[in-house]
Amino acid sequence: MRTRNAPSETERFNLIRWFSVGGLVAIVIISIITSFILSSFLDEHLLRRDAVVMRDFVARIARHHDPLGYFSQTYARSGEALNDFFDDIAHMPDVARINAFAPDGTVVWSSDSAMIGKRFAENDELEEAFTGELVYEKGRLSKDAKAEHIPFAKKDIDWFVENYIPISDPRTEDTVGVVEIYRIPIALSESIASGRRLVWLSILTGGAVLFLSLFWVVRRGQQLISSQQQSLMRHTRLATIGEMASSVAHSIRNPIASIRSSAELALDGLEQTDIAESLEDIINEVDRFDGWIRELLTFTSEAGDPDAESHLSDVVNSSISSFAARAGRHQVAIENMVGNDLPLVRGDPSMLIQVMNSLIANSLDAMPHGGTLTIDAVPGDTSVRLSLADTGFGIPAERLEGLFDPLVTHKNGGLGIGLALARQIVQRYGGQIAISSAPGSGTTVAIELPVHGVPA
Repeated sequence: MRTRNAPSETERFNLIRWFSVGGLVAIVIISIITSFILSSFLDEHLLRRDAVVMRDFVARIARHHDPLGYFSQTYARSGEALNDFFDDIAHMPDVARINAFAPDGTVVWSSDSAMIGKRFAENDELEEAFTGELVYEKGRLSKDAKAEHIPFAKKDIDWFVENYIPISDPRTEDTVGVVEIYRIPIALSESIASGRRLVWLSILTGGAVLFLSLFWVVRRGQQLISSQQQSLMRHTRLATIGEMASSVAHSIRNPIASIRSSAELALDGLEQTDIAESLEDIINEVDRFDGWIRELLTFTSEAGDPDAESHLSDVVNSSISSFAARAGRHQVAIENMVGNDLPLVRGDPSMLIQVMNSLIANSLDAMPHGGTLTIDAVPGDTSVRLSLADTGFGIPAERLEGLFDPLVTHKNGGLGIGLALARQIVQRYGGQIAISSAPGSGTTVAIELPVHGVPA
């Protein structure tokens, strides 16, 4: 019966997906609400400013006339000079209609002669204006508009401004009348529309920039979390390997040492060829098994002086000499181009030899029918770049990503910790290791090791 693996934490909660949806919705909602609030504030501010300018202009005209007499009904109906006062106001830009109210609510003058003499007893805006307050109101023209507003619909815009401007007696400062001005504010409308567009464009652009910035931060955080999860899994695996290695080393090394010693004693002076070959096979297999144990112990230990220094040329020469016979059997030519004039690098020589042994062994395995292994080193300002390039069969792209994972191997005779051990040793000294390869094009391993004395 097949069992399904439990979903990982990343699968159960995809941070990028949830942020993409939730963050986008939240930012859009906040942007829309903010745009509405700022647009409303802009409308109110511009309307208020427009009304104040209108009030100041009317008050300036009133100072040159006798407003107390103009708003007296007797004087208003018989005085021709009344027209001069209100005509000055009526000729202001965007003015559609003017009504002048006496304190009892009677229209004493209007640009629409049919309105003169009418009385509006119930008008909250008018009553507020008679208390000395400037009243302004924005109205929308529609099919259901008041009859007095219908003529304004012939204009270019579908809304109007209604201002109630109190007129004061300059001698007593008492409100003696109110001028109601209907305006179709084309210029104001264009200013409000431009302001709204600017508000919406600015906020939506800011919201988009904010979302993209946060998305980048969340994406980087998700990548860091994933990297830390993988690192945690790797360290957990290493801890398991360490426990296993310690147990294996202490339990098996003594017995296999006895087996090897016994085989060597039996081989000493033995003349039978077939038995001698079997004993040599036993010794070789024991040595191979002991090498695995040493790899495990090295992999799980913190061996090596972190402040040690090494000559790369000595490390490379020592490792090449160990594989000279094997390379000859495989018809592999090893070209050592590492010079003796390289600066000292950080790293314990024995640890770096272990790295070289693992890499050279892999290169020889990749060239079973012969080839060339080129080893070169190039010094830099703070590090030395060591490269090993073989002409083997290469590595498929799908295998490159997990090459450094422990216990992962594609060879029949390995534990899968050679490359993992190499990376661990190199990183222990502040270096980096990378592999590039393609099927049929060989493999190149590049190692960056800090120069001794340079902080990692």
